[in-house]
Amino acid sequence: MAEGGFGCTDTETGSVPRPISLYSRHSQNYVESVSAEICTIMTRLGYGEEMRRWRVAGYREFDRLINASQSTSTLITAGSKAEGLTCFLESDHDFLFLLKNVICLKAGINLYSIPGDLQVYRMDTHMGC
Repeated sequence: MAEGGFGCTDTETGSVPRPISLYSRHSQNYVESVSAEICTIMTRLGYGEEMRRWRVAGYREFDRLINASQSTSTLITAGSKAEGLTCFLESDHDFLFLLKNVICLKAGINLYSIPGDLQVYRMDTHMGC
């Protein structure tokens, strides 16, 4: 774990506090090699860019198949799954359901311009006392 805090640097006028960090104790080459090693390990564990792209494509295909069989709503995968960060059975599933027969309008929109088969909800964005 990286340690932080303050050390002291002696100057002509006295001691001046300076921040202490992991980077001040190790060479830049060491830090870069550790970073590269962590990247390699994460890729081998399935968290590399290519694997994430495959997961994102898979979740989008899943959404497409589900949406093809539904007529009342549209499903959108969200969260870590949508970003390809987690496998199918890893962690939770976040979904956004868009209801096709519901619309939410701001105050001031003409309600007569909305088709009659939609459920209309008005949203008041003016917070008054």
